[in-house]
Amino acid sequence: MDIVFAKTSAMIDGFHIRYGSHWPANDPLVLANPSLFTDDPREGMASTAPVWETNPVEQVTAGPGEVRGRIKRG
Repeated sequence: MDIVFAKTSAMIDGFHIRYGSHWPANDPLVLANPSLFTDDPREGMASTAPVWETNPVEQVTAGPGEVRGRIKRG
């Protein structure tokens, strides 16, 4: 079964749509309001860190026990 996820919270035709809730893709409410839903499973996902981040921030300083190259001066 294909599912979609609500992109917003709304009250439509007496049904409460909650942001991130999943619905059958062939549900009449979904078919009548396709702009309110997406097939992207990240919609409404909860996480302590963005697991889908595509460009992570580079660590500038050495981590614990990590040795970085040294610049010789003089």
